[in-house]
Amino acid sequence: MALGFHFPFSTIGLDAHRDLARVLLDRGYEHVWTGENPGFNGFLPLALASQWAPGIGLASACFPVQTRGPGLFADTAAQLCELAPPGKVVVGIGSSSEFVVSRMNARPFGSPLTAVRDMARFLRQAFTGEPVKMDCESFRVRYKLARALGAPPRVMIAALRPKMIELAVAESEGVILNNIAPEDMARILPHVRKAETRAEVVARVYVSPVERSETFRNVAAASLAAYFPVPTYRKHQEWLGHGELYAPIWEAAATGGYYAAREAVTDPMIDRLYINGS
Repeated sequence: MALGFHFPFSTIGLDAHRDLARVLLDRGYEHVWTGENPGFNGFLPLALASQWAPGIGLASACFPVQTRGPGLFADTAAQLCELAPPGKVVVGIGSSSEFVVSRMNARPFGSPLTAVRDMARFLRQAFTGEPVKMDCESFRVRYKLARALGAPPRVMIAALRPKMIELAVAESEGVILNNIAPEDMARILPHVRKAETRAEVVARVYVSPVERSETFRNVAAASLAAYFPVPTYRKHQEWLGHGELYAPIWEAAATGGYYAAREAVTDPMIDRLYINGS
């Protein structure tokens, strides 16, 4: 098992992460992971981490495939390989929500499964250094890396439900899981094991290393209220069998919006997904 550390935190500025990054290798973390959501670019923190903590791996979980063109995606990921030790870059990709893709970035949302599949195939070909001529359902592209890579990035796919999980293990080197608890793995692993290849499994675990406090609860409640009413995340929890637990969030969001959903969050909802303690 390898440990990674996810940043930046939303409550402090990016430059304030410098001292944090410097101690990660000494504390046993092999990679810095970033994600991408409104207000946060995923690549910039990784570039900074490579300078603040030389030798640490760089990874993403995950970059939306619909908000960047294929060539720009491959160019940026390839440059990360020049900042990290050989073989220590993970490019985690996935589908974003229609709100982020279409309303915030003015891009077509289309079929998430197809978009992720096509980008995964493109990136894996592009990282070989050979010219890519690809006409697929999502795009037509002609591309070649400017410089050969010593070791290509590993491409992984963030997945929530069966079709995307199975796509991840068939078309990439691993599956990235989110918003799960240990007991959920019994439902997930049969889909991971359908492929003949051995896929790596990455799971984001939310940890608050302080005793329970009102601040911790507010942060967790804000996240659940923002994400779980989104249809994709709702379907994920329903598939895992937690529809009854999170139904109050969905009902409150439907009638009163975000703040009502936040008030509907209970401790059992938080405790299923967050590790909290000294």
